[in-house]
This record gives sequence, structure tokens and C-alpha cells, in this order.
Amino acid sequence: MKTPAGPSGRKPTKKPAPIELGPITLRALDGEGDAWRWRAEWYPEGGGGKMVTKALAQTRGERITKKEALARGSALLAAGAHLSADAPKNAPAEVRTIRDLLECWVGAQQQRPDLRDATKLSYGVVAKGVVAAAGDVQLDRVTLRTLEQLRDKLGQSFGPTTVRQHLVILRIAWRWGFELGFVPRETLPRLVIKIPPKLRHTPAPEDVAAVLEQLNGWHRLCVALAWATGGRLGEVVRVQWSDVDLERATVTVSGKTGPRVVPLGRGILARLSEVPPNDRVGPIAPVSNAREALTGRLREACVRSGVVPFTVHGMRRLAVDQMLASGVDIGTAAAITGHSPAVMLSFYRQASDADRRRAVASAGLGELPAGPGKVLSFPKR
Repeated sequence: MKTPAGPSGRKPTKKPAPIELGPITLRALDGEGDAWRWRAEWYPEGGGGKMVTKALAQTRGERITKKEALARGSALLAAGAHLSADAPKNAPAEVRTIRDLLECWVGAQQQRPDLRDATKLSYGVVAKGVVAAAGDVQLDRVTLRTLEQLRDKLGQSFGPTTVRQHLVILRIAWRWGFELGFVPRETLPRLVIKIPPKLRHTPAPEDVAAVLEQLNGWHRLCVALAWATGGRLGEVVRVQWSDVDLERATVTVSGKTGPRVVPLGRGILARLSEVPPNDRVGPIAPVSNAREALTGRLREACVRSGVVPFTVHGMRRLAVDQMLASGVDIGTAAAITGHSPAVMLSFYRQASDADRRRAVASAGLGELPAGPGKVLSFPKR
């Protein structure tokens, strides 16, 4: 049986295979060469099992390339078409700007079963930051200067590490868009973000006390809470006043290992009680960029007080050292800080020279046993 010729007299090429974009399937209907009539199909969430279809053409019978179909289908995905039983009438027809690209990419990531919800949330938050700073830039006009301006704008609100994270997400989305065919070139211009070396210094208690004198308001309260609980930076700035129970002297801290209830010592309990009852609402750190704000203010306070700069993580190591040096068993210390015992001992316990000397003396290392009333002597050489 002969294959019928197309309108141009040529034999039609093989129909492109369906394209899966998460919950949306793109299907070629008819055409020839690189131009086909495409349709998007999806089963809406909670839509009763009835399939929804939408032509990807902007005009009646329009035929488009696979690249154009991918761009328009991704735009439908970004617009949330699969969430509704009604085909959107005014969905974006193509991906032209950084905003379009990131919305499509985030929409695709939300459909991935291999990603954790926390990862998907992180992708969305970082992508919004990039969109807010450079969302209207067209993809074919992205240059090194574009990335430098993005870096500088993000740097007004975030530290170098966070700025680099935003650029990494843009680079990942860009590569994804290139593979789908609607990004003009494979790679972005290379831009190096210089990250200052991490502060690994573990402060002494008197260092923390000196720094607290240089702080006030929620900055002072969060630093004191970090020391008192051994909490991570992200855990401390997320504490709500509703997590604090002054009567039971506890605070519920939530982090990557789940929520845990930490007892409050007299010092931090007194600081928390000084806050007027009417002000004990919402988060203790009442700003959106609390992580960066607290990190910067802590570094400034270290400089003003004349101590070696340290971080909230440095106080976390200090808390571990103080607990173990005072005889707290490893399991209890790990439960307070949200560690596993092995991680706590491997990465957080910082034995000082004084700790080692006390250990040697207490254990009697190298001392020969002597009987009652008998003194052992070593022969002279």
C-alpha cells in the first residue's frame, strides 16, 4: 500500500511521537515536514476522569514545529492548565522571557515524583527571587551583563552564597529549556560568585556574652536562643512565639530532623519573659530575610566587641562542647540539638587543650599501678 502524498506532492514525514510534559501530553495530529497541527491533552486534578484538550495553534489550522509545540505546551503547564477542567483561553503562547522559562521549569519540577516537597518549595522560592530581579529580560538578550546586574540586585538582599544559589537555579532551568528546544543557546555566560571562607571558629561563652551586649531587639533574642538551644540558624529564625511555653520553660524547634522540644535555661527564660505579653505574637524574627539579616548583624557585633567572628553554627558547636564537658550523656545532647550521636561527635565536638589535659589526668594515662603504701620508682639511666 502506497503512502498518500501531501498537499505539496511530497510524502509526509513520520508523525512526531507524543511529548509528555508531566500531566500534559502534546500530540501531533496532521501535517508534514517540520510543521504539524498539535493538541494538548490532560486529565484535570479532581476533574472526574474526563480528558481536556486544547489546540496549540494561535490561528485556525496553524501548523507549528516541535520546538514551538514544546514552548506552548510548557507555557500551558506553567499557567496551571492541568489543574482545571476548563481549557485556558488566554494562556501564554510561547516562552520568551526569564519569567516564562522559570515558570515553566518550576511547573515541570512540581510534577516530579522523585523530588521531596521541601525541594520543590525551595525551587519555587529561589525562582521567584530571580523573576523579581530579572523576569522581564528576553531569553535571546541574556548576556554576561544581564547576569552581573542580577547578581548585584540580589546582593542587596542576600549574601554571596544565596546569590550563587539563585544563579545556579537559573542555569539549571536554562539547560532544561535548551533540551526542550525553546532556549536559544545551550549555556549561559560564566559568572563567578566569590564566596568568603566559612567561619569555623567556636566561640567561648565570654565571647558570646560580649556580642550579646552589642545587640538588641530580635537580633539579641535570636542569638541568645541559638546559644541556649544549640539550634541551627534556620531553626532559630523560624521559631514562633506560639512555640515558646514560658510556664513549662520549653521551646519547640522545627528543623530538618523534625520538631523537638528543648528545655529553656534560666538565662534565656529571663530574656524571653522580658518581652511584653502583647508583643509575643508571630515569629520572634519578624522579617522575611531573617537568616541573612541575623548573620550580618552577628558579624558586625563580633567586630564591635573585638572577638573573633563566629556564626550561629559556631554557637551550636559551643553548645555541644558545653553539654559534653559538663557530663551530659551523648544521647541526651543529641536529642537537644537534633543530631545523631555519630554526627555530633564527628563534626561538632571540639575538644580543647584543657579538655584533653583533664581527660589524661582523670584517666591516669601512663601511670603505673602501685600497691597499698608502695611507691614505684623508675631506674636511672
